[in-house]
Amino acid sequence: AHTYRLAASIEVLRNKYDWPIVGEQRAGRTNDPTGRSASYFVYYIPLSAIQEAGSKGHDYALKVFEWEKKRIEERAATPSSKGKTTQQSNITQSYTSSSKDGDNNNGAD
Repeated sequence: AHTYRLAASIEVLRNKYDWPIVGEQRAGRTNDPTGRSASYFVYYIPLSAIQEAGSKGHDYALKVFEWEKKRIEERAATPSSKGKTTQQSNITQSYTSSSKDGDNNNGAD
């Protein structure tokens, strides 16, 4: 979501509502003219937690994937985001097609 204070919201979900959110630190190049390197976190809920939530977890996950697909399509319409669109689309596809548990730390789930 490119939100600088996402970590604060994640902590509320973890601590107040007991959501089992996993965070993975990554590094990548920014989109600014210098292309500097920046550290960031990718957050996700393990597949096992979604499965434990039953139909409510499944419905929630589908809504998130639909939102992400719409966001990617909107960004694809923006000429300056073509390279990032492919990367984001691949990330979303790996989440939707993964059969792994999501409890590992490789971020592919």
